[in-house]
Amino acid sequence: MRLNTRYSGANKITLVTVLTVLLIFAGQVFGDIKAEQINAAALERTGQWHYQLDGKAGLWLGYYDLSRSLHLRNPKGEDRILVQQEPERTPSGLAMAALPEGVSVLWRQKFPTKSLYLGNSNTPENSPLALGEGTEPLTRLKAFNLKDTLHLLWYGEAGDPLLKQQYFVFYQNMKPGTGEMSAVERVTPGIYPVWAYDKARNFLVFSWIEDDKGSRIIAKTKRSDERAFGPAVSIAEVPTISWNFQAFRSGERWFVIWETQYEKNRLEGAFSDDLGQTWKRFGFDDLGDFLIGSLVVDTDDEGRIYIALSGSDLANPSPKQDVRLIRSADRGDNWIVTRPRPVAIGEKFRGRHPSITLGPQPGQVLLVWEDWRNLRGQLFASLSYDGGQSWKYDNIPLPQPSGINRGLPDQFSASFYLDQTYHVISQQPTDDSYGALNLFEVTFSPSDLEQIAATLPKPKPVELPAAEHASLTAPADLTASPAVGGAEGQITDPAQDALRQRVVGFWQRMIDKDYDGAYEFQDPFYRAKMKAETYRKQMGRIAYQDIKVDAIEIEGPVATVKTRVKASVPPFRAGTGEMISRPEQEINIMETWLWIDGNWYREFYSEYMEKKFTIH
Repeated sequence: MRLNTRYSGANKITLVTVLTVLLIFAGQVFGDIKAEQINAAALERTGQWHYQLDGKAGLWLGYYDLSRSLHLRNPKGEDRILVQQEPERTPSGLAMAALPEGVSVLWRQKFPTKSLYLGNSNTPENSPLALGEGTEPLTRLKAFNLKDTLHLLWYGEAGDPLLKQQYFVFYQNMKPGTGEMSAVERVTPGIYPVWAYDKARNFLVFSWIEDDKGSRIIAKTKRSDERAFGPAVSIAEVPTISWNFQAFRSGERWFVIWETQYEKNRLEGAFSDDLGQTWKRFGFDDLGDFLIGSLVVDTDDEGRIYIALSGSDLANPSPKQDVRLIRSADRGDNWIVTRPRPVAIGEKFRGRHPSITLGPQPGQVLLVWEDWRNLRGQLFASLSYDGGQSWKYDNIPLPQPSGINRGLPDQFSASFYLDQTYHVISQQPTDDSYGALNLFEVTFSPSDLEQIAATLPKPKPVELPAAEHASLTAPADLTASPAVGGAEGQITDPAQDALRQRVVGFWQRMIDKDYDGAYEFQDPFYRAKMKAETYRKQMGRIAYQDIKVDAIEIEGPVATVKTRVKASVPPFRAGTGEMISRPEQEINIMETWLWIDGNWYREFYSEYMEKKFTIH
């Protein structure tokens, strides 16, 4: 198999794109782009949620709120609690399956015994159906509905001492119309319930297992005309794999891919053309030593396959999370690995959690991801009409209000195409502390991307306002803005002057012991997690005098500032009773300043704890 690598984004692209657009938060609009909150109660930062379109293309949303109660929102926006979090319930896990109208929802409860429960949106007053008895189910759940049969897959702790296996993957089906259920089938040992299926009701279940024969990937096939799964077929001997383990299908070819570690991390897979009886193995060597954080797949039956992933290139001394796209136009005979984000961006600012969606035309594909190049999480999108060979609209930032962050989930694709419009369900933290989040449905069309692309400024010198208007002065490019003549003919730089004013302002407040004032110069991520009172209590041991700014280097929204300050430690008695003091001396300080929300802020960094609060 021939693997090719082609990197996009080779042209010179600035690190910061300044959008001059009008944003209105209550009904935010840019052209026809809208963002609507779709959850009624906030979620935990890592709260579980999922969505599903039913047979009438209605959007259903399932999620756990801060109290761990399970909610279900219908296409009309009506939200109800399916399971109230109570000591005897403790719901967890979530899978949804589309019905002709409505959805089925599968979850797990611990008490009084570990059991699975199946709810139906069409019968809200009925108690959920208990199933999976005796399997001791855990939280990895799968569900899909096909031809009036609901298929369910999970793994549980009901082990087998004779086989020396603690975990197994289990299967059961039921008919939503009649409630008729099959017996629970113990499919295979393993902890990863992974499957793929076709419209003819054939499906394959995959798992990673370890026994006296070694560790390996296996597949078991359930044909539409058979009542039980066939024998296990060994696909590949591999060491322990990560949770980046997925199966999919393109036409009559079935695929499974996994991430494992030999001397380096490696993404590899196998495909079968005979419904899982024989397999041909392949690997993505051109991906390098890439530690995958998220991975999603979308395919069509014409042989186009797209694998979007994010992670860190471990060959880079200071790796940032970045996005990769792997695509094939010939059903996996050949693969091409690309870098959708410009290389310069990927080396300096992280991007992660891509989603991928096929449009209505052959070869039309949307890639959207969470990007931090502007120091806040923002959705960026690229749209192709030739299967990802080129991008008609490339690296387009989706507008959002100032002062917020938007991101995407890491375990599934959160985008879909409906009614000539792309829809993306985005996670939006309630504040910069990232303690809780809401869900927003962002909708836009290709013409909206075209409008945004037309507003993006071209790389050119930008004359910035005077330094006294520092709060309105933005960095324009990779480097500082062009120098201009001052009132007395000296060479000055408006961007550097504006930042210099902020730096001096911060240190003057430290000199004056105005710690509340100094606190306001700290970055918003720090201020969201550390109250002003706490900050104030930590200050005061060191007395500062004089401040000199020796050098400023601006690169997009990030600046490095070299300062000199005179500092001393006035006498104080330590907890041991010892008197401590230090004479005045001049010290050199290297600071990082960030352009966020229309102003420069000092990136808080604790040298003692080696900790900062920013995310970029």
